[in-house]
Amino acid sequence: MALIQHSVKSKYEGGNPQMDEIQHFVKFENEGRDPQMDKIERSMISEYEVGDPQMDEMKRKKKALNHEYARKSRMKKQKRLEDLTNEVNRLQSVNKMLVESIKAKKEMCVEIEVPNNILRAQIVELDDRLRFLNSIIEVAEEVSVLKTWLELIGWTKNW
Repeated sequence: MALIQHSVKSKYEGGNPQMDEIQHFVKFENEGRDPQMDKIERSMISEYEVGDPQMDEMKRKKKALNHEYARKSRMKKQKRLEDLTNEVNRLQSVNKMLVESIKAKKEMCVEIEVPNNILRAQIVELDDRLRFLNSIIEVAEEVSVLKTWLELIGWTKNW
């Protein structure tokens, strides 16, 4: 009964009704069967598939599509590998240029550091001189204020 229902159903589904019947029969009969019978039934199905020209053509087309897909996949993978290799080479080149630039800048920094240290020492020395001169000016202003004050009070001598 199940075999008949399945064959009617498979005709409407657009599949190969004979193949569907055999597969269903094998599935139905497999329940509680021994493994040796399974092998025999599978070989019957594969013999049927080999003998069907429509199935052979479909298998051939599918196999050809699979080969084409695999070839395209390998080509994409190779292209990606080449692109990544080129990118690595480019980045290594950029990295090398940056390392050289940093090295040159460090050397320039060392060359400038000595004159910078000399200038810093001169700044400290000039700052000390300026403080000293400012203190002299302060003393001179105090003396001038004192002289003016003394003149105001009338206590002047020719100094």
